[in-house]
Amino acid sequence: MIKKKRLPNSEFNGFIYIRENPIWKLKRILKLGCTHNIKDRDQQYITYEPNRGIFSKVIGINEEDIKIVEKKLHKYFEKYHYEGDGGSEFFSSIIFNKIERVLDEFGIDYHVLTNDEINALTHSEREPNTKVISSCISSSKWYSIYSLV
Repeated sequence: MIKKKRLPNSEFNGFIYIRENPIWKLKRILKLGCTHNIKDRDQQYITYEPNRGIFSKVIGINEEDIKIVEKKLHKYFEKYHYEGDGGSEFFSSIIFNKIERVLDEFGIDYHVLTNDEINALTHSEREPNTKVISSCISSSKWYSIYSLV
């Protein structure tokens, strides 16, 4: 019995995702992670993916604590864990088609997002952190162009 209860985007407390990029594909590995905001998470990858990857699977979850769901999945798939030095979220690509079945076993309601649904997601709104900005301004040294010559 497949338990794919359709959850509207506003009901997602977080997302489980599969991230792949060309380098990882050569090793037949992928990253299994979680986030509260896919668009924000994608921006974080810019700094350490010289070859841009993609979210090849995004699953909306309505559990209270998305980190607990992620930990359960990591534990379940531990025999497929990639033993490199890149962290605990890398696994053999063999798990790609097994995640939904495992979520069903756990009794977790989920929705696999389509590419259109992923593209429709937005960045989280953030308040400017005026304390950090003020601190940066007050601690920085200002030079005129003439003092550098």
